[in-house]
Amino acid sequence: MNSHMNSTTVQQALELLGEHFRWPEPVEITLVGGAAGMLIGTLPPERTTSDCDVVRHLPEDAGFGLITAAATVAEIMGLDERWLNSDVTNVVPTMPDGWRDRRHRLGYFGEHLIVFAADRVDLIALKFLAGRDQDLDDLEALAVTGEDTETARHYLEQLAATDYDAEKLTAARELIDAWETKP
Repeated sequence: MNSHMNSTTVQQALELLGEHFRWPEPVEITLVGGAAGMLIGTLPPERTTSDCDVVRHLPEDAGFGLITAAATVAEIMGLDERWLNSDVTNVVPTMPDGWRDRRHRLGYFGEHLIVFAADRVDLIALKFLAGRDQDLDDLEALAVTGEDTETARHYLEQLAATDYDAEKLTAARELIDAWETKP
C-alpha cells in the first residue's frame, strides 16, 4: 500500500475519483493541506502527503458517494483507504475570512466532480495553527513573509473571538513569534 502521494499521484487519484464518482448533479470539494499546496504550485511537486484533506463538499449529502468512489480509487492505486480524508470538515467554521473567494478551481474531474484548492494564504494560516513537524516543513517551503505572518495573526484573532481551543491558539501565536524572529 502506498501511503505517500506526490502531486502526480494526487492528480491521478482525483482523476480516477471523478471517473468512479456517481452523482446526478455537480459536486464541489475543497482541498486543504499539502495536497492543495502541491496542486496550486505553492509547495514543491516532489513533496509527499499521506492524504487529501477535504474541508468541504457540496452538496453535503454527496459524502457517501465520495467515500465509495474513494475506496475504489484506493483499491486500484494501492492507496491507503483514507487517502481522501474528510475528517477535517469540522475545520470549515474556523477557516480564515474570505477563503471561499480565494480558492483555486482545479477543474472538473469526471462528469460531476469539481475540485477546488485552498489559497496559499489560507494554507499558511492553517499550517501555523496545526503546528506539526510536517506543517513546519511546509511553512519553510512556502517561504512565509512578514505579510503572511500578519495575515495568520489576524486569522488567530478571528478564532479567539470564538470558542476555539485557547491552548492551540497560544501555541500558534508562539509559533508565529518564533517564525518572525528566525535569522
